[in-house]
Amino acid sequence: MTGRLGGSRGAIAYVALLRPRVYYRDMDYNSRDLERSLGRRQAALLLTLAERFGAAFTGQQARKQLGPQAPQLAAELHELASKGWLVSLGRDAYMIAPLEAGPDSSSYAVNRYLTAATIAGDRPYYLSYRSAMEIHGMAMHPWRTVYVSTQARLRSRSIQSFEVRPVTISGERLWGWESVEVLPDHRVHVSTAARTIVDCLDRPEYAGGIGDVAAALSLAGTDLDPGLIVDAAIRLGRVSVIKRLGVLLELAGDAPDDALQRLAARVTKAPHVLDPQQPRSGRLHPRWKVWMNVPDGSLRQGLDS
Repeated sequence: MTGRLGGSRGAIAYVALLRPRVYYRDMDYNSRDLERSLGRRQAALLLTLAERFGAAFTGQQARKQLGPQAPQLAAELHELASKGWLVSLGRDAYMIAPLEAGPDSSSYAVNRYLTAATIAGDRPYYLSYRSAMEIHGMAMHPWRTVYVSTQARLRSRSIQSFEVRPVTISGERLWGWESVEVLPDHRVHVSTAARTIVDCLDRPEYAGGIGDVAAALSLAGTDLDPGLIVDAAIRLGRVSVIKRLGVLLELAGDAPDDALQRLAARVTKAPHVLDPQQPRSGRLHPRWKVWMNVPDGSLRQGLDS
């Protein structure tokens, strides 16, 4: 198909066909210094990338797919990024800039959830902690940090106005996620609402603290079955999480007795703190063997959100 297109005008028009949901703006195709002009080879490459990966991809994924074209790929991707057709996500990851971004795609705000998923590449992953709370509507306001749980040891990176922070977990803990659409025809893996609560009780610092986890339970409301959270907590197998969940569900007052009893049966005598970010203080909860180092009033305020 590219053989029928002449010069940068035809190449750009051809690539425009890739974006049915983007309104293509009039551009001066005859201008020799058009900053985002493409030759046939680059147009064909961009088309291939869009067809195979959608909006975002890593260089490693592209090299696997393109095979013989791989030796020149790094230079070609760099040039496409310099011309504004790709947005660099750092360390060999890219997002295809929509045509509506215009010649200066550096001002295009990339989708932060899709960015985090792209950085994970072909590795098993799911968006987690505060980011999953946001996606499930269980957070009052978004953070600039996007959490992605994966087996790989990846470095954090800052992109535009946000930071992607990978959290390394074992393969045995890569369960309890679902696929969610974050852009038309683009889905990412995110922990289920129940798994999100459990993960946040395990690492409250990645959620905004125990108070924000309590608020997440309240915002989830009746859409989230307490039994599913109990199932997830038992599967995770961390006694500290089981105890913290017991405290919150008991304070919320809407969990069935059998769910609380399943948690209570797994409580050990050795005490844990409710909020691991705070020093041990307060009373020791007689049933859940947790130091209540967060005032009950603060927890109830969160649960009444």
